[in-house]
Amino acid sequence: MKHAFALRLLCLVLLSILLCQCKSNHKEQQPALTAPSFSQKTISKKIGDCTNDKRCVALFIKYPLYSDTSTTIATAINEDIKAQIIAALDLEDTPDDMALAQAAQLWVDSYAEYLDENQDEELIFTFKLEGSGHIHKDIARVELSHYSFIGNSKSLRYTTYSNYDLHSGEDLELHQALKDLPAFKALAKEAFEKAIAAKGHRMKDYFWGKGFYLPANFSLSEKGIQLFYNPGEIAPPEIGTTELLIPIEWDK
Repeated sequence: MKHAFALRLLCLVLLSILLCQCKSNHKEQQPALTAPSFSQKTISKKIGDCTNDKRCVALFIKYPLYSDTSTTIATAINEDIKAQIIAALDLEDTPDDMALAQAAQLWVDSYAEYLDENQDEELIFTFKLEGSGHIHKDIARVELSHYSFIGNSKSLRYTTYSNYDLHSGEDLELHQALKDLPAFKALAKEAFEKAIAAKGHRMKDYFWGKGFYLPANFSLSEKGIQLFYNPGEIAPPEIGTTELLIPIEWDK
């Protein structure tokens, strides 16, 4: 009787050990949480050879795709990036739920159709967009550099920046990132005046007589706030882009 009881007790102990090991192994096999990160996606389409042929359509899009443990935040950020790229394609009547690949194909098809209907014209249609994404603390910043050449018209080149709050997925405006916007504007104005003076330029050559103003484009990084003005935004296009880094010591 004692032997039977001891045997049952031993079996219970062994079963408990096995259950504990199974739970431990199960925990070890759980996938690790995904840290916020960016990967790159590419869409490339071409009709004709734009290096030799004067009748061609070429599209190249390389853009960042954000991933995180929160699918809600990731979706919000990626949808905004997609919307910016589709807006840059300058298509007509695109639905909000249109996929980026579909929009890219629509752009190519529309200009390919134009070439088919105008066989005597030697035209090049080019769209190129290259983007990158970076993480700094609780901010995901995205840069999209766009270039297009449509037919015989002048080329268009500009860059946009977005700074996404990783807690909400919201694209931040400058006043949301700073505690004292007026003080920052005064600091930026002083730095701007020194920067253009070093180039031999004068303040009256900028901002079209409206006085200094902060750009819509800015980038938040570990170094501070990078202000970015596209060509033609604050001065004649031949001056090109104007960039200014304002060092900032961020709160820990």
